[in-house]
Amino acid sequence: MKLSSEYSGENPVEDETLNKLRQEIEEVDRQFVSLLSRRQQLVQRILQRKVELKQPLRNLPLEQQVIDRFSNLCRDRGIDAHWGTDLARFLIGKSLEVQNGILKQ
Repeated sequence: MKLSSEYSGENPVEDETLNKLRQEIEEVDRQFVSLLSRRQQLVQRILQRKVELKQPLRNLPLEQQVIDRFSNLCRDRGIDAHWGTDLARFLIGKSLEVQNGILKQ
């Protein structure tokens, strides 16, 4: 099968199946963002508890466990394990940014 990787400027043929699949992706995206919001709320609660317990912001062994978990979950579902690694590192990085921002207030 050969497909062009670039948009030609022409209006694509409307296809009901393709449109339904795109709508399903939109729903998955909404759920994904909802889960991201929930995760960030938990990150903030963890930060509050770390402050109460006078614990450091970073826990490198735990961060590695998260990275490994994401990698394994992806691999177990037939997704390239590197996607899991990249996603976990991205989420950890953003979580640290949020936590650092809160601590600076």
